[in-house]
Amino acid sequence: MAKATVKTKLDRWIPYLLIVVGILGALMALIITQEKFNLAENPNYRPSCSINPIVSCGSVMKSDQAHAFGFANPYIGLIGFPVLMTLGVVLLSGAQLKRWL
Repeated sequence: MAKATVKTKLDRWIPYLLIVVGILGALMALIITQEKFNLAENPNYRPSCSINPIVSCGSVMKSDQAHAFGFANPYIGLIGFPVLMTLGVVLLSGAQLKRWL
């Protein structure tokens, strides 16, 4: 019986977690996308995520892996994180979804 109580408490927090993580992820993807545009305009631009020569996202943004599917990878985050937010809102509204989802 204790497991059912823990599960229901967890079920109550999942929609809020999805919404918060979706918002934060979408904001971060938007920031990285803007940094990518700035880097494309000016090759000498130093992105804000480049802290030092070892932790440098500018060199990663210029690599082939940053365009794994033929477009900038942050675009996946711009699409995927709002999906998480939507799922959280749907769960918060009380909709009954399939277990696999």
